[in-house]
Amino acid sequence: MKYPCPRHDLAQRSLRVLCALCGEKCCGVGSDGAGLDTPPKRRLAFGRPPRQHSLSVRRRCPLIRKLLYPLVLAGVGVALLLEPQASVFAQASRGYPYVALVTCALIAWRLRRSRIVIASAVLLAMHAALQPFVLGDDLTAFALVAAFLPPGIALLSLTHDGRLLGQGTGTQLAAAFGPISIAAFVAMSQTPETLALLAYPLKSTGPHAGLNLPNSAIISGVVALCVLSFTAFRSRRPIEAGLTWMTIAMMLAFASPAGSVARGVWVLAGALVLAIAAVEASYVLAYHDELTGLPGRRALAEAVGALRPPYAIAIVDIDHFKSFNDKHGHETGDQVLCMVASKLAAVTGGGTAYRSGGEEFTIVFPGMNKAEAWPHLEAVRETVADSTFTVRKRPRPSQKKGVARRGKTTPKQHKLMVTISVGVASASRGSSDAMDVIRAADKAMYRAKDGGRNQVVA
Repeated sequence: MKYPCPRHDLAQRSLRVLCALCGEKCCGVGSDGAGLDTPPKRRLAFGRPPRQHSLSVRRRCPLIRKLLYPLVLAGVGVALLLEPQASVFAQASRGYPYVALVTCALIAWRLRRSRIVIASAVLLAMHAALQPFVLGDDLTAFALVAAFLPPGIALLSLTHDGRLLGQGTGTQLAAAFGPISIAAFVAMSQTPETLALLAYPLKSTGPHAGLNLPNSAIISGVVALCVLSFTAFRSRRPIEAGLTWMTIAMMLAFASPAGSVARGVWVLAGALVLAIAAVEASYVLAYHDELTGLPGRRALAEAVGALRPPYAIAIVDIDHFKSFNDKHGHETGDQVLCMVASKLAAVTGGGTAYRSGGEEFTIVFPGMNKAEAWPHLEAVRETVADSTFTVRKRPRPSQKKGVARRGKTTPKQHKLMVTISVGVASASRGSSDAMDVIRAADKAMYRAKDGGRNQVVA
């Protein structure tokens, strides 16, 4: 095997599964390209496409992390319901929203989360506009702000993060502030009667009684939340989820009575949601492989360091992977990696798959010996071997459906069989050195290759 990173010596090949200090890329990371029977999903987005492959693994995260955003808003809502006039809320609604939003923007700027920076600016502008000395009792201006700021956040969610003041910053600013700017420009040429329709309030009785929102704001807010929810569900990324829950906090701030402390508290909650989204996105970037979506080397190093016997560790290597890259190109090689990663992520027996570098993966089975882990690894090996992989020589149609979209089988297309070789070793209760287990699993993996590949050796 040819090791992709020159810093990993051949005599110490087992150390590469724990090496988190290598700054060089160990394989070419691409994004799109043809090759799999399942067409890649395309995001409706402005700017450059995401680098993560469409077949990359859906990241599994704890339940508390999934519920973090709604828990923040639910906690604020319960507190406001129980003690709406608490002195702590009155103090928090004065200057803390500005401090929190500026701090959130600085953190996001340092982490290169441009969408969080711009969303913080939108929330900051909204909070300033809602002050009595800015809008006052102008219902038309309030309706414009409430109706056209949420669609701007929805458009912002369709862009991609990058360096602030970079190439895509202008597009993000136009997406966030474009709707409200266009609406304000058009409103200047309208009659007061027409503008009154925009600020038409809801009825004072009925299921919506008590909401301080015009009909136009509710309609645009619902549409924006639908777009944001779809984007968050499809991407499964913390930034999109954070923008969705921030918009909910924004709508609750609009719905709060004018001049109440609840408006400032909801803006503060939105700033907290944005800060959490920035931290979560950075965590995913640090602990997950960008191409496959599997946990990366840093996560593997921490997981192995916390292991206590008994446990089993398996080293998985894709057979003939170098020939895939040499013959079909790195894009096809990337798709092979993503396909194998999606199969390894579904391993049973409580195992967790990691991408340790190049074409090599590691599966950790806590509380299990190699004999108990072997059937689960054999099932994964069979799943990979039974999967079909089609190399296409022409672009895949994107607009047509059915057979036309999948592409008909032609002589320019041929199917390839992808297999893996697996070596597994375990630690007994009398041994606690994880490096010995990794070396043993690595040697077993090479015995699997020498024995003909496409097998599990314990």
